[in-house]
Amino acid sequence: MLGAGPGTRVVDVGCGAGRAVAELLEREVEAVGVDPSERMIAVARGRWPATGPTRCSTNWPNRKGR
Repeated sequence: MLGAGPGTRVVDVGCGAGRAVAELLEREVEAVGVDPSERMIAVARGRWPATGPTRCSTNWPNRKGR
């Protein structure tokens, strides 16, 4: 992600608070953040309203692989 330039498309899986997505968008990278934690998405939207991160809609496996 660090070498991504303008027009590059990036998905930040596990974006947390969205900082990387926000920085990429400032560099004109087409970036989207996803995170399984609704709490982290809320934090990201509060800190970086322009990032528009969304919650991952897939069921992530737990530690037992289910």
